[in-house]
Amino acid sequence: MAALGTLASGIGHEINNPLYAILGAAEAIRDGNDLARGQEHAQDIIGYCKHVAGIIKNLTGYIRPADKHGLEPVYVNTAISDAVLMARLTLLSDAIEIDQRLDAVPAIFAKSEDIQQVFFNVIRNGLQAMGREGTLEIESVREANRVLVRIRDTGSGIAPGDLTRIYDPFFTTKGPDEGEGIGLFVVQQIVNKYDGTIEFESEVGKGTVCAITFPIREPNGEEP
Repeated sequence: MAALGTLASGIGHEINNPLYAILGAAEAIRDGNDLARGQEHAQDIIGYCKHVAGIIKNLTGYIRPADKHGLEPVYVNTAISDAVLMARLTLLSDAIEIDQRLDAVPAIFAKSEDIQQVFFNVIRNGLQAMGREGTLEIESVREANRVLVRIRDTGSGIAPGDLTRIYDPFFTTKGPDEGEGIGLFVVQQIVNKYDGTIEFESEVGKGTVCAITFPIREPNGEEP
């Protein structure tokens, strides 16, 4: 029952994320007068709805081993850019800068909605940690047979005692309207499912760095 409750909370959290983006795009359509811009927001809404459908379709995928024969090539840089676009709709201020330095890296084999959700959760956490001003840096590089993504924020940082608990379900230091404490738990489950790694380094008052890697593999699951 505890596992089912955690899974249900995780799915609710993951669906809420694109719903926030859908709400932001819908409000932009309501308040805007530019037809072309409104059509762009409408296209975003369609994409986010498909993303939600993908999450629901794979709602048990966070705890099941990945099906090595049901995966598709996912371009990490595209997943990062899509996650940034979604996260921008949650920004509280225009004073936050998002700097992307993305090298040409090979595709990984996964499910695109999973990988995008990993980056969105970490990016959104960084934006929330910075509040109304700061810089979020995102870089992607290839290291041997892995793709490495670093996401660095200039936010409030994480206390050493809290750093050991960030993956615990329902653990959060955020306010009641900012998070349920399930996001990094789900991120860890997805990363583990694809044999990836995730590590955080943080200093209170200076910011946090999250390093995520995924293995580069052929469609059959073998290393190139």
